[in-house]
Amino acid sequence: MKWYSVLLFFGIAMLVYFGVNAYVFRRGWQALELYPSVRPWHTAIFWITACSYVVARFVERLWLSRLSDVLIWYGSFWLGALVYLFLAVVVLDLVRSWSTIAGYAPEQWTGNYLLLKFVVAGAVLFLTAVTVAYGYVNAISPVVHEVRIDIPKDGGTKKSWNVVAVTDVHMGTIVDRDRVRQLVDSINALEPDLVLFGGDTVDEDLAPVIRGNIDGILREIRATYGVYGITGNHEFIGGVDAAVAYLSEHGITMLRDRSVTLGDSLVLVGRDDRSEDRFGRMGRRTLDQVLEGVDTSKPVIMLDHQPFDLGAVADDGRVDLQISGHTHHGQQWPFTYVTDLIYEVSHGMKTIGHTVFYVSPGYGTWGPPVRVGTTPEIVDFRITLR
Repeated sequence: MKWYSVLLFFGIAMLVYFGVNAYVFRRGWQALELYPSVRPWHTAIFWITACSYVVARFVERLWLSRLSDVLIWYGSFWLGALVYLFLAVVVLDLVRSWSTIAGYAPEQWTGNYLLLKFVVAGAVLFLTAVTVAYGYVNAISPVVHEVRIDIPKDGGTKKSWNVVAVTDVHMGTIVDRDRVRQLVDSINALEPDLVLFGGDTVDEDLAPVIRGNIDGILREIRATYGVYGITGNHEFIGGVDAAVAYLSEHGITMLRDRSVTLGDSLVLVGRDDRSEDRFGRMGRRTLDQVLEGVDTSKPVIMLDHQPFDLGAVADDGRVDLQISGHTHHGQQWPFTYVTDLIYEVSHGMKTIGHTVFYVSPGYGTWGPPVRVGTTPEIVDFRITLR
């Protein structure tokens, strides 16, 4: 991606972010009309909070420290809260506008409208805090989702596979050593034949991962046929070469547009993320190029981080199971509806033609450490072959 494209994207994102913050701030300011002495505190606390995540990302790059950790956590929770504060303000503005048009202005609702505004603002803050707290607890409580799949191809001497797949771990400041320890222990408890990481294993910057000494934990994953992974868009954003080198050095065999045959039983294919076309040097290989020379008489499992072009894979017919992630299934309601519109499969399983597609909502989080309306998961595929 050219530097000006990155600058344009960043500029638009900041414009939207601070525009939403300004809208919420303004409504909070108006709600304090009854208590004007509180308004300066509201202004200071609000804008320090609103700027904390943006500042933290710069501080983390320049000076990884406890200060950057605190700012990241503080700002990340604010991102989650901002979603519901913004939705609440929009709904309240719509109700107020409708009431005014209907000839029943909000000022007529009560004898003390200023007190009503303050009480409603307090209720919105309370409900938002409860929602975000629930979302955080949910985000750190992954489930193991068992999925049974029959593939009608010759599995050689091994007719059944226990394949554990995890996507979107986002190791870093938020998904830290303790969370990765929980992940590795859960994987090992399943006694897998094979472990797959479906991209976005690291959350852009490697420095917090290295500082947290997470590498030693990754090496503890036990799988009879090994641990394999692919790149996701976040590996590219943070520097794909460094991310791939780090993961490769610490027990994960990275498949970048290539395949590997496991025993005489199945073929595992790993596609480079679509970001290779924007950030990479060589460009992503086509499906035909990736599958060239692959023995498709054996069961073929393919990892592809972003679940686009499912129809093309199904029409090709050579892949039996594709495992993807990326979507987080929106991570926070109501973004679940957005990902349902963007992706043919936002989460879960769907069979198209002879190909089974599974899209995981992921294990970790990006941005807010919050999941509302989605559940983090480890997927345990129980695959039966002929």
